[in-house]
Amino acid sequence: MWALFLLLLLSIAIVLLIRPFWSALLRIFALLLLSLFLLDPSFRRSESLPPRIALVVDVSRSAYHLMDFYREQSEKYPFSALFALDDTLRRIRSMDEAGKPGDGTDFNELSGVRGYDAILFLSDGWHNASRDVDYQAISSPVYTVIPPREATAPVIRDILYPSRVNPGENIRIGIRVFSPSDTTLDFFLSLGDTVSGNVELVRGESTLDFLVKSPDSEGLYYLNLRLGKDRRRLPVKVESKKRYVLINVGTITPEVGLLRRLLLDYGFASRILLDTVVIVDAKGILAFTISFFSDTVGDLVYGGVSGYDTVLVRRDGRPVAVEKGGRIYVVEKDLWRLGRRDFESYRELLMPVLDRVLARKPFVEVRYRVRGDMATVEVVSSRQDITVRFNDTVSVSRVWTGRIAAPETVRVEVVSSAGSTVLRKRIVLEPGPVEREVESGVDSVALATLSRRTGGLVLKSAEELKNIMGSRKVEREIHPFRSPWFFLLIPGLLILDIFLRRRTGHR
Repeated sequence: MWALFLLLLLSIAIVLLIRPFWSALLRIFALLLLSLFLLDPSFRRSESLPPRIALVVDVSRSAYHLMDFYREQSEKYPFSALFALDDTLRRIRSMDEAGKPGDGTDFNELSGVRGYDAILFLSDGWHNASRDVDYQAISSPVYTVIPPREATAPVIRDILYPSRVNPGENIRIGIRVFSPSDTTLDFFLSLGDTVSGNVELVRGESTLDFLVKSPDSEGLYYLNLRLGKDRRRLPVKVESKKRYVLINVGTITPEVGLLRRLLLDYGFASRILLDTVVIVDAKGILAFTISFFSDTVGDLVYGGVSGYDTVLVRRDGRPVAVEKGGRIYVVEKDLWRLGRRDFESYRELLMPVLDRVLARKPFVEVRYRVRGDMATVEVVSSRQDITVRFNDTVSVSRVWTGRIAAPETVRVEVVSSAGSTVLRKRIVLEPGPVEREVESGVDSVALATLSRRTGGLVLKSAEELKNIMGSRKVEREIHPFRSPWFFLLIPGLLILDIFLRRRTGHR
């Protein structure tokens, strides 16, 4: 009030002292503008704006098949932000940036969505969050839309089995099953023999392992599987992968017969090469070579050698078998005489020799598999004393696994216990199509609890948000007399007054 009274007094003084009258009016007006600038009166104005709503989509492995459903819902409301949620929360610009499916969904990560009026959460409800979800930490009410149910019965998600096996081999079958509830189903599995009975499934994902024997004869067979009403018929090729030993010999002697008998105890067949003529043939994978010619390349050589590095076996103080360089020599002559009288003593003498040969040349098989962006390379060998390196790094488990986004080369090296390199291989792995595993359950209880505890609702569609949220009113404080343009009016009026006074002859 005092400011208004002071302004009135100054205005009267200007009218009385300043001539002409129009000049007094200009100065009074400039004084009024200066007073408004200094006092800075403000006004409030209300505006209606759309609410800020964040759309959060569950991109875990169990819910990734709902991507089309997510896109459909996102088109029904103008969302302010989009987030992808699995074990972590990340902001994305579109559904195409959702990335690869994660291993689970942590509801507690929703506390990271801040500054929004509401959250619309789209998920199948299956999650690996702790049971103690901190609902108080979620700052915005969460609205959920329950996705359509696809099925109510358990479904087989994946079957892990070897497509090629040996005759009579016991093979392991791994089955991953998704069940919307705890239940018990009848089970049947057959190949060479049959496994049947009942299996108990828990709500969510269950892993079942079974051992089944392959047929004894080679050929194409089918693995028949029945779990409840779900039936599968999978091809399995049974073929021999037996290993054989090549024996190079100039004359068939009793020693050859004893060797064949000893090799059979190791599970090896024999292929006898008499000079250049095959006498006994065996199919399979070559394990190693025995030669009765000292000048012929062989892993085990019968004959004398000048000098040696190590004595492997002694008998009565004399060396029976020695090692020199990368080969093993049997230097004792006429071992067959001992073998005919006492085969067990003959076996005890030569078993360390064959073990050393197998240590130098262990059977190694490299298997690899790519599913989506997950790749696995495995080295299989019956020998435990080999060293396996993947990309120049020693592997204890003999298995390399990793996620690949582009073609990747894995270098495999296997070294025997004797220090010699058994295998070097480069395997190029290429990522396959993204694996979208369809699970059938929807945990509506978990989603409804999330909405209820945070102050939200369960909706039928994102379109219902338009009626529920409406618009938000925002009050803004306006300061019209603190504008730079308004401040420039004050010197402008004074300059105009001076200019007009001089034009009219006033000081």
